[in-house]
Amino acid sequence: MGDLSQLLAWNLKDRQKLHTPRSGAHDGSLMSASTSAKPQISAKPDWFAFDVEQPHLIATLCTQSGTYHFPPEYTMSRAPGFADSELTEVALSRTGTLWSYTNAGYAPPDPYVQTSDPFEPFAIAAVELSVEKMIVLGQVVDGVSSDELSVGMQMQLVSEPLFEDDQAIHMIWRWKPVEGTAVANDATSGGAA
Repeated sequence: MGDLSQLLAWNLKDRQKLHTPRSGAHDGSLMSASTSAKPQISAKPDWFAFDVEQPHLIATLCTQSGTYHFPPEYTMSRAPGFADSELTEVALSRTGTLWSYTNAGYAPPDPYVQTSDPFEPFAIAAVELSVEKMIVLGQVVDGVSSDELSVGMQMQLVSEPLFEDDQAIHMIWRWKPVEGTAVANDATSGGAA
């Protein structure tokens, strides 16, 4: 969790200076960032590789145990009994199955970077990656609420702006439902209410 804290631990003065609130919902495309002359870069380059067409998360693979580590681990494998194993950096798959979800109905405390003013609730997804079979958490794209999610639906990793400063638009990963893959959202689906 220390790396996540570093990602979001801008001091209040810097966040206020850098923050450019977004307005309105969208379909997960690059929003107004695509019309800006500023470059788009990863907000967390050691975790997330920003590419307009193929954004992906970065992990490390323990070569002896086959265990994936996200966030990436460069010191030693966390797989029991494999501390001396070689770790190789790999790109994680970009699709998976919605394993669980919830909503953030109130603004989280600092160091959360608020992207709208006033605060707008957002959905959080736990997605089981299709190849690695590991669960990765992430915010769901703007404009998709937890009411529109169902456990078992297919999700895809996309990118959206987190914040904009004088030099660049800082992009982050989000989960987006794959069109046409909705699963009935009922009391037995296991999702959040």
